[in-house]
Amino acid sequence: RGKTRTNVSVLDIFGFESFEKNHFEQLCINHANERLQLHFNHYTFLQERTLLEGEGLELSESDFTDNAACVALLEEPWGIQATLDDVCKMPKGDDKALLDTLSTKAAIKDHVHFCMPKKKNGTFVVKHYAGDVAYSADGMIERNKDSIPTSVVALMQRSKNPVFASAFESAEVDVGSTTGRGGGRGSGKDGGKPGSRSVYSQFKADLRELLASIEAASPHFVRCINPNGEKRADHFVDAKAIEQLRCGGVIEAVRMARESYPSRSTFEAFCMSYVSVLCPDVAKTLPPKSKCLACMKMIGLDPSLYFVGKTLMLLRREAMDLLDRRRDEHLKRFVLLLQSRLRRFLCRSEIPRRRRAAAAVVLQARVRRRGLRDRYARLLKISRDEAARAEAAKAEAARAEAARVDAAKAEAARAQAAKAADAVQKADAAAASRSGGVGPTPTLKSLSLQSLTSQSSSQAPPTLPPRVVPPCNAGAGAPPALRTPANIEPSSSGGIRNDELEKSLAAMMQGSGQRGRASHAAPSGKVGTLGSHGWLSVDSNAGWEECELLDQSDTHLTLRVSRGVQTLERRKIKFCLRNPDKMEAVDDFLLLPYLDEPNILHSLRVRYRRGHVYSYTGKILLAVNPWKPVSIYSNEILQRHAAAAATAAGAADGARAAAEPHIYAVACAAYQACVAAGRGQCVLISGESGSGKTESTKHVLKVLTVLGAAPSGQRGAGGAEAALEEQIMHANPVLEAFGNAKTLRNNNSSRFGKWIEVAFEQVSHGRGVIAGARVRTYLLEKSRVVQQVSGERNYHIFYQMCTAAMGGGGAHLELVKTLGLDCATKFSCTKTTLDGSRDDTAEFEATMRGMAGLRFSKHDSASLLAAVAAVMHLSNVEVTEVTDFDGNPCASVDTKDVSLQHAARLLQVSADELKDGLCTRMIVTGKESTRKPENREKAMLSRDALCKALYSKMFDRIVVLINNSLSEGM
Repeated sequence: RGKTRTNVSVLDIFGFESFEKNHFEQLCINHANERLQLHFNHYTFLQERTLLEGEGLELSESDFTDNAACVALLEEPWGIQATLDDVCKMPKGDDKALLDTLSTKAAIKDHVHFCMPKKKNGTFVVKHYAGDVAYSADGMIERNKDSIPTSVVALMQRSKNPVFASAFESAEVDVGSTTGRGGGRGSGKDGGKPGSRSVYSQFKADLRELLASIEAASPHFVRCINPNGEKRADHFVDAKAIEQLRCGGVIEAVRMARESYPSRSTFEAFCMSYVSVLCPDVAKTLPPKSKCLACMKMIGLDPSLYFVGKTLMLLRREAMDLLDRRRDEHLKRFVLLLQSRLRRFLCRSEIPRRRRAAAAVVLQARVRRRGLRDRYARLLKISRDEAARAEAAKAEAARAEAARVDAAKAEAARAQAAKAADAVQKADAAAASRSGGVGPTPTLKSLSLQSLTSQSSSQAPPTLPPRVVPPCNAGAGAPPALRTPANIEPSSSGGIRNDELEKSLAAMMQGSGQRGRASHAAPSGKVGTLGSHGWLSVDSNAGWEECELLDQSDTHLTLRVSRGVQTLERRKIKFCLRNPDKMEAVDDFLLLPYLDEPNILHSLRVRYRRGHVYSYTGKILLAVNPWKPVSIYSNEILQRHAAAAATAAGAADGARAAAEPHIYAVACAAYQACVAAGRGQCVLISGESGSGKTESTKHVLKVLTVLGAAPSGQRGAGGAEAALEEQIMHANPVLEAFGNAKTLRNNNSSRFGKWIEVAFEQVSHGRGVIAGARVRTYLLEKSRVVQQVSGERNYHIFYQMCTAAMGGGGAHLELVKTLGLDCATKFSCTKTTLDGSRDDTAEFEATMRGMAGLRFSKHDSASLLAAVAAVMHLSNVEVTEVTDFDGNPCASVDTKDVSLQHAARLLQVSADELKDGLCTRMIVTGKESTRKPENREKAMLSRDALCKALYSKMFDRIVVLINNSLSEGM
């Protein structure tokens, strides 16, 4: 209606894949990534050349290298794809013929990006931009043909269900030659003519159409990174991350930026950062550009390392290193001078306060000292008095005891004298009675004195114990109040010596001051190349390790690593300087001073461990899967990024300058550029399985539906337009149910590529509402329908339906019960044991709500579920081998087989026709057709081909129904 309409497209494409064994699917996937990488390289180079030419610098094509040679090897008329198609057209073309043709065709075998292994193992090697990949030729021809036996196609065309009949109306059949196989794909009366396009050719045509859509829009690149292969949170594996950075073209983009002029700044910013520091004498009246020129001349920088453009100052990495080093040296000198002057000022202003504080301390010390001395004297006097009293009492007690002892001895002597006198008297009396004696008889008095005299002269006088005075020690034995410091001696008068106390206090203050100064001492270290930290790689497969550069020469480097100091040859190692710590977590890695592989990996690791899952590398947004819920996807954050994008609409990288890296920022920038500039935008999301592509796509679609929602007053009366943004979100659970599966790397891996276009109708400047949407899909992994790797599951819808049939169907239980399903482990195509990683019951309800929201008819929904159930029953059909009348082996299926009966009922064909379609093949010769029995192996191949074709066509049907619902405004 005269209003401008533009699109914002989202590409969720499989990333580069390299496994232990790579098949046809990996060849197609890597071909797509080679082609997308070529587009990315050309776009990056074009942007680079446009910017540099705008600054007046010519950039020649010789400065640019790309992967065009590898793309030519894959898709030129003489290349691998054409050779694969040619072998498919051969009557007896097989995998061995493919290898023989590749190894003998000169244009291929001599190509720089191709080689055959020296040891023949059925593989060939293509040297991709992300690494060498060996592809197994086993089954490659059959997968490229992807043909369906004519008998099976004819059977499905006779189905009573119009959905199935119409799906196989234009099916690619195997009309074959005399063998009925290997004749190519066709769709004539029975499906076509031989020689129509193979799977690879169809994929190449789809890829060409996709690239045309991408080239018509302005791209926004998102590279998703899987940090580890264990699905663990907070676990970052360097080897895995760097492999994905290489495969995602991030390292290639960095290489191009590094070889050009990675540092770009306006003249004003350059003057503020460098000229004002390195050349302060430059006249301030000069314009900024002249200041920059004068500064470069004064420094003497090589002109080949910089370019003065019209609006920007362009610098190579070597120039940035030199300028940063010189600026750091100047700033260091300035900072040291400033620090010294500031310390001097602080010291001068601190002296009066310290003097007052010191005087107060001295006064307090003297007061405390006087009080302590007086108290000590009082206590000492009291102690001495108590000791004197105790000594006197003890002496008095000793004297009393001595007197008592003397008295006792005197009494004993008197008693002895009296006894002796009695004895003498008795003796005298006896002598007198006998006869008279001669001489005087001694009297009692003389005997007593003589005895006492002799006894006193023979005994020593008693002695008293010495007088012991307890020492008054102010140390450990003294009362607490009397204890003094060990280094302070009491004076002779009983007090504390002032000079000793002052010396102790001075020593304590001096030690405290020294400790304070030591804690604030500035660290010292070498400045320059020697002593700096870097990254070392001795083997391209061993990764990078941190090291310290100790010495260098022209041929050797001396490095300190975790194993010690080593001297290594330069030609045998890779060495890169490490970025400063303050720069290692910048939002945009192109701002890193050292733009190398290990520094980018280190910065990505640091940001991931700090909780920042998004980072920029120029035009590329890196999204690392956190493997845990994170609270950075709220509506408030979305509105903040939307406001930043609206403010910077029309300016290059404006949204990024105002907000941190985020998937919302990319989506908001794409939306604003779409509605403001009127040019189509596309968000290209790629990465390996488990890197978070599906979740990133959901976030982009959420932003587009929120920003593009029509105001309530402008919604259609019928409600169709009102639900358009909800319908876009309803498409996600339906596509995920039928196109996603649990793999070893990811619980919700997209097994197909999709291109989602959302059309906006501009209603005002900077404002657009959703007018419609459309979905295109690429290369569904059909082989998963019948066979999965150990530990992986089939598509989610199989398990959702089995869980619903076991009682979790809710409102859809009656519908599911008619499908004859049971536990998933009882079907051959879903034998993988269920785990708790997914809630199949809730997801089945979301799938059915999505179908209802997209306005699928009940018949369409029932037909889709019936087709999935039919595939499950077909996988259980038992094919046996019998012999015909001629004794030749042939396949047979019991018509009473329960699985065959269920499959025939769901497909709305007879069981006998289904049996004949699987066990025989139709040979068409002119207008006549005959049937010939198949052996057991070929019958099982026919059964699997029917399962894969039926599921693939129902998936295509889903895409058609979604587009019919969403593309009303397209």
